[in-house]
Amino acid sequence: MANPKLRFKADDGTDFPEWRQYKLGNLGSFKKGKGLSKDQLSEEGNPCILYGQLYTNYNEVIKSVVSKTNASLDNAVLSEGNEVLLPCSGETALDISRATFLPIKGVALGGDLHVITCNSNINGSLLSYIINSSLKKEIARIAQGATVVHTSASSLSKILVNYPSSQEEQRKIADFLSTFDDKVEAKEQQLEALQETKKGLLQQIFSQQLRFKADDGTEFPDWKQYKLGNLGSFKKGKGLSKDQLSEEGNPCILYGQLYTNYNEVIKSVVSKTNASLDNAVLSEGNEVLLPCSGETALDISRATFLPIKGVALGGDLHVITCNSNINGSLLSYIINSSLKKEIARIAQGATVVHTSASSLSKILVNYPSSLEEQRKIAEFLGAFDEKIEAVKRQLEALKEIKKGLLQQMFV
Repeated sequence: MANPKLRFKADDGTDFPEWRQYKLGNLGSFKKGKGLSKDQLSEEGNPCILYGQLYTNYNEVIKSVVSKTNASLDNAVLSEGNEVLLPCSGETALDISRATFLPIKGVALGGDLHVITCNSNINGSLLSYIINSSLKKEIARIAQGATVVHTSASSLSKILVNYPSSQEEQRKIADFLSTFDDKVEAKEQQLEALQETKKGLLQQIFSQQLRFKADDGTEFPDWKQYKLGNLGSFKKGKGLSKDQLSEEGNPCILYGQLYTNYNEVIKSVVSKTNASLDNAVLSEGNEVLLPCSGETALDISRATFLPIKGVALGGDLHVITCNSNINGSLLSYIINSSLKKEIARIAQGATVVHTSASSLSKILVNYPSSLEEQRKIAEFLGAFDEKIEAVKRQLEALKEIKKGLLQQMFV
């Protein structure tokens, strides 16, 4: 059979044997977890894993278990230290096509978990990587169900797996990928630390615990309280839908993109449209945008600053054209940091919630009256966001490299 493009050599420099094809059920024995629910989690007790945590807390290898339980372990399924876990059910077929390796003994394994106890000659860490990289489509293919999809141990055990027969090669691959994942994890922790630092800075700046000084060293005037409607004029975007987006044309923003594509400041517009602009609402270059509607009250409590002229602004968008003495970038940061709960409070609706310009315009905002102080704060936060974006790009680059490595290392 075909071997991977990227191979390791044995310690003595020789080639490893060819990979072989096995049924998944030949690499270990299948069983299921048992019991345990979220209301049985506790601060102290035995470490445990619920099936839903495979979606939210763990990647290919579990290095530490995040949850504990004080529930009785009399009938519990406990890990033996070389298990691969897969969820039995999920929302979509691709959702349940995921695995994680548990090298820790004595962990209580909750219900709705497939538990593969690997054979002694099988490296469970490597098997987890292979399942997540090479077998996702195959597992998705055997998944059954509509609203909730599920897999059975009998169907999983028949899936064919290309796997190295040499334990030394298994170890080398698993160790290499684990080391690479350590780099990814370190970058994720760096990103999380920066985001936490930003959160603290915003709280200090907007509570005025942290103040800037003028270029001549003097203090800036006290901040004043304004109604949001006094800082700019409100209007709404108009028209435009996803099916009017195109490869070429005029830059445009749809309201849903405020949730998916943009943060406090829009540096470049991701979408274009060839639709007629005869009746379009076009940006003037100093606007703050907020969605008019969303799924939850906190969802729509977000803003982004658009410093670019001539962008077509779609419907369901509140557009605040800032006054000439108002820094829109800073206003966007303040809305996202200090006004989220207030905007959520005035949101109305059940299935879909919405806000009106009249209610938004009455919200009170603490804002610096000095344009120089506005600029200094906005530039400081903008520079900090650039650091965050740089780390995000580095993280994405590492993930792309990992993806490429996995494609070359597995058949």
